[in-house]
Amino acid sequence: MRAPLLSLAASLTCLSLVASACGGSDSEPLDETSIVIGQVEDICDDWRSTLDERGDFPVDGFDAENPLPEDLRLVGDYFVSGEPAADEAIAALRHLSPPYSLAAALETFVSALESRLESAKLQARAAQAGDVSAFTATLPEASTAGLEVERTAQDLGTPDCAF
Repeated sequence: MRAPLLSLAASLTCLSLVASACGGSDSEPLDETSIVIGQVEDICDDWRSTLDERGDFPVDGFDAENPLPEDLRLVGDYFVSGEPAADEAIAALRHLSPPYSLAAALETFVSALESRLESAKLQARAAQAGDVSAFTATLPEASTAGLEVERTAQDLGTPDCAF
């Protein structure tokens, strides 16, 4: 009588272990999602660190709406120096393999970063040329692109990546 009772107890223990290990279909995507979110945050942290290595912004009290041409050149060079880091970060983000539940939000975020980078490149070229009117003409688009990055980073669950 003892053997069947032990066998039943062992079977129930194994069944409960299997059930808890499997955890249903919801537990695995959460793990994948957490991993990818962590990867996104790591990429953003590395990107931010690289940008920080450039040092402080070159012009104190810079007025983007009324810049001086000589200030613009310094600002343009500063912005351009960050472009390789942005290109690398965006490429790294593009190489991630998110779970289906995260794919659309990641794609939207990376697309927003790409749009912001294109806007920033136009702005930097105008600044390097010291072209005040061309630079100030980029401000509305740059603002819109920045807000879109903030929104999509928040939607993705990585608000610290909107810098």
